[in-house]
Amino acid sequence: MDFLKSLLRFSKGDSATFACDKCGTFVITNAKRREGDQRVAKKYGGYVREDGRVAAAVAEACQTEEIRRNLQRDLDENFSRCGFRCMQCGKIFCYSCLIRGAETRPFFGGKACFACGGSLQAIDNPIVQAEFYIVSILAPEPDPAKRDALIQGILALSGYVKGPAVVRFAVFPSDPGSLESLTVGLMFTYEQESGMEIDTARTKIHSFSQDAIRGTMIAVFHTGKPCVRKVVRPPSVPPGRIQ
Repeated sequence: MDFLKSLLRFSKGDSATFACDKCGTFVITNAKRREGDQRVAKKYGGYVREDGRVAAAVAEACQTEEIRRNLQRDLDENFSRCGFRCMQCGKIFCYSCLIRGAETRPFFGGKACFACGGSLQAIDNPIVQAEFYIVSILAPEPDPAKRDALIQGILALSGYVKGPAVVRFAVFPSDPGSLESLTVGLMFTYEQESGMEIDTARTKIHSFSQDAIRGTMIAVFHTGKPCVRKVVRPPSVPPGRIQ
């Protein structure tokens, strides 16, 4: 399991882009939204305060109404592109769509996911695309017609987007300990089949529990180097000798 533990290191490279599942426009992370606020503030000779609000460089009384309107317009436009992820199904929506048509969640407040009504959270981390995904879950096996949607949700909740990457999906009717062992086995199988060594510095394991489905997802990156991890076998017994 030492190899499994070594995968807990992670690099935030290989960021990809998402599109809003409602209108199809590209969304940005909350960090990118803050960078945009800084650019807008600089454009109008201002700055972003510690509380995140934009302050103008000149006294409020000296600002014209037109400058204030333009500043607010640019800030609103920048924020409208911010992406929010559903914490239940993993779908992504832009702030603009949420404001225009999303329902408010009863009791809990906040906007509700268009697809499942779940809670939404701003995307704070870069969106990453691996070269191969291993998704291993415990029984029961999901409806085959819903499997792709399940995989997409698991990827999104862990901060990934599938794109053209390959997904290896497996269901294990056993306990979490066996799931971990068999998942590692799938990684080694991938190395042997691809002939390329997994880059453990950029690969990360995610455990999840979604709608009573428990499992593990691994986003795999490889170095492109020839695979060097070989199965160790005991030496063969020479003919004519008894071991």
